[in-house]
Amino acid sequence: QRPTLAVLDDIISDEDARSPTVISTIENTVYKAVSKALAPSRQKIIWLGTPFNANDPIYKAVESGAWNVSVYPVCEHFDSRTTKDEFVGAWEDRFSYEYVKSEFDEAMALGRPSDFYQELMLQITSEEARLVPDSHIMWYNRDIVLENKEAFNWYITTDFASSTGRKADFSVISVWAYGANNDWFLVDGWHDKVLFSQALDRLFDFASMYKTNLLGVGVEISAQQKSYISIIQEKQIREQRYFTLATNTGTDLGIRPASDKFSRFNQVQPLFANHKVYFPNELKNEPYMVELLTELRGVDRVNPNPKKIGSARHDDILDTISMLTEMSPVAPTYQPDNIKKRDDGVYMQDYEDDDEYVSSYSW
Repeated sequence: QRPTLAVLDDIISDEDARSPTVISTIENTVYKAVSKALAPSRQKIIWLGTPFNANDPIYKAVESGAWNVSVYPVCEHFDSRTTKDEFVGAWEDRFSYEYVKSEFDEAMALGRPSDFYQELMLQITSEEARLVPDSHIMWYNRDIVLENKEAFNWYITTDFASSTGRKADFSVISVWAYGANNDWFLVDGWHDKVLFSQALDRLFDFASMYKTNLLGVGVEISAQQKSYISIIQEKQIREQRYFTLATNTGTDLGIRPASDKFSRFNQVQPLFANHKVYFPNELKNEPYMVELLTELRGVDRVNPNPKKIGSARHDDILDTISMLTEMSPVAPTYQPDNIKKRDDGVYMQDYEDDDEYVSSYSW
């Protein structure tokens, strides 16, 4: 008679959680070897552990919805502003406010906030550990930009996937308006697991939709992606729809990465810190923006991975954000129609009805 119960406890280490090969082996063990070794009609698996990142098998099991899940953090919430009166612990007789605060303060002092949030709060990332916290994310009303397209210079950044399988990356297109104050306004975006030809059709549609002052389209040209440039150029000639392909080399068209993925994203972090990147309120609940925020909130400043940006399952939209620093943007010189140059060389606003204009100066 086959056994009916299997208990799995901490079967993966922090280092193992970073290895796709080890992760695949563990998943095969759990879902093939262990599951199929139990009684077919009456079986139960109890899986205990602490999640390390979004690719961790136990984290994916929790997110899948296929398991009955119980999560027991040490308390409901804790950060630098949490007071003793606000503290709600899971086991306050064992893990008091003083203990949790001591662990939190130690993690902060050592520059390892992820240790506290991962081990005690069962969170993959925390607000303190995030490279781009919510306070650095700016929001705006997109209609304001769309009603004044000519006041901005426009750019498109892309990240095209080379396969369409279930575990494949997304193909991503992000549309940006660049303002006179050197602000980046995300205006539109799309992501999906499709053939390259389908992604290319979507790119041309976006280029036609936002053709006013479209100064550059960024396409990465590393590895097998070098061929994308010639394919795009052929499609431009065939369909007579043209747009400028950006370059960061000065010779070849396309964007050639000069460093690893995390380093490239780290270069765009100051834009967020200085409140120079704006996201549209209108897209908050759209799949593209939901995925963007998921990826963004998974970027941990403490444990960077050169091969991947953050702990979220995907980082493809973040790749299109990283490309902003490679675009060499030009700020617009647009002026409203009612700005006139006076005889003395000073630019002043020209009001149609002089009777309604009262100067604040004494002439």
